[in-house]
Amino acid sequence: MPLRSSAIIYERVTPPWWSLSTAEVEAQWQAEMEDEVTEHPEIDQECPSCGHDKLQFWTRQLRSADEGLSVFFLCKKCGWRTVEK
Repeated sequence: MPLRSSAIIYERVTPPWWSLSTAEVEAQWQAEMEDEVTEHPEIDQECPSCGHDKLQFWTRQLRSADEGLSVFFLCKKCGWRTVEK
């Protein structure tokens, strides 16, 4: 029986992030942020980082059931994140 082999070759379409300049990475990140659909509800709370007037939030039960939920906040303008436990 003859031996068979196969290979998959992946070609990178865009350069890796580590070879881009800071401005290019920032522009790419901002474009991705603008294209995203709101996936979490928004509240009228000012972002402490950039001053944007809306933050998205969601909750998760990270600890035992008798402890409170953890609330996560995200600014879609600058990417600032925090969690209240």
